[in-house]
Amino acid sequence: MTLLTTREVAKLVSKSPATVADWRKDGIGPAYLKLSPGRQGSVRYELSAVEAWIAERAAATRAVIEAKPIATEVA
Repeated sequence: MTLLTTREVAKLVSKSPATVADWRKDGIGPAYLKLSPGRQGSVRYELSAVEAWIAERAAATRAVIEAKPIATEVA
C-alpha cells in the first residue's frame, strides 16, 4: 500500500494543499486515513483511492460533456 501526503495528492491533481484539505473537510475529496488524533493529526491518502477518485471525476466530466447537445446553426 502506497500512502501519499496531502502535498503529494495536491501535486497529482494540480491543486494547492489547502484545496485538498478543504475537499477533505467538505467530504468531496478522495478517501483518506487519519493516522493520529486531533486537528493536527497526520493524514494520508492511499494511492489507489486517489487514482479511483480521479477516474470517477474524469468519468463524470465525460458524461456531462457527452450529454450536452451540439449547437447547430440554421442558415
